[in-house]
Amino acid sequence: AIKQAVKKKKSHLLLEDGFIRSVGLGVEGDTPFSIVTDDLGIYYDTSKPSRLEQLILDKSALGPLLVDARRAIDLIIANHLSKYNHVKAGWPEHLPVNQNKKQVLVIDQTAGDMALVYGGVTDDTFAQMIEAAKTENPDADIWVKIHPDVLAGKKAGHLTDYLSVYNIRVLSKNINPISLLEKMDRVYTATSQMGFEALLLGKEVITYGVPWYAGWGLTIDRHPQIAELLQSGRRESRTLDELFAAAYFKYSRYLNPYSQEQGTLFDVIDYLLMMQRRNSLLEGEVMCIGLTWWKKQIIKPF
Repeated sequence: AIKQAVKKKKSHLLLEDGFIRSVGLGVEGDTPFSIVTDDLGIYYDTSKPSRLEQLILDKSALGPLLVDARRAIDLIIANHLSKYNHVKAGWPEHLPVNQNKKQVLVIDQTAGDMALVYGGVTDDTFAQMIEAAKTENPDADIWVKIHPDVLAGKKAGHLTDYLSVYNIRVLSKNINPISLLEKMDRVYTATSQMGFEALLLGKEVITYGVPWYAGWGLTIDRHPQIAELLQSGRRESRTLDELFAAAYFKYSRYLNPYSQEQGTLFDVIDYLLMMQRRNSLLEGEVMCIGLTWWKKQIIKPF
């Protein structure tokens, strides 16, 4: 598509899901409520500038958004919202956590993910993360988070080959990302968006690829390209709220889930909170008493 646009001397936009996307998974066809548009590149391709990068560098334009940014961050954390929101908040009862030990998370990502291809990540990167997590945290519990698309059987991951080699605790079932990150002290990631969510929670984040939030002074970065970005002026020191304002307000566009017209981040948050309340009302068994036989047949699909 890009080659055709260049050939015909036409402008083009690259599109991608937003950072607060939907209730369910995109691979299962759930309706998206946000999208990002980029006329320079795309945020996960750090080999060249993107519109998000330019928005973050324009520090003066972010100032008026910082109050709303902080309000949105507080709502996201308090209500355990993430890119996908199909998993209820809370920690699984069958997974005990030793409060006397440091908890370290290594985040897996799907094979072939363009965020890895264009984020300077190779298959060896994940082996390096596992090795570093074990070496640098010898007395800690090491957890591996498997991607939701892998759990859904739609895609393959990278870390399954290493799980039997190391003494690692595997999160093989869906768990709310914010609930998971709340339990962790340190997070190792290649380019996962969960790394940015960990920053929202004040966690120490170590990056092995070049995600959009790396290089701004908020993460511990181990990819050599970060130094090049700093030297070329494509990275400067920024606050967490400034990064959030650029990505979630300036860069993203939202669909109002109620009106199906252009909306705001707060419209989407409000809808997701409504869905949380509705789903909580439908938990457990619903008893229908005294129905005639024909009404029983009609009500079953509901």
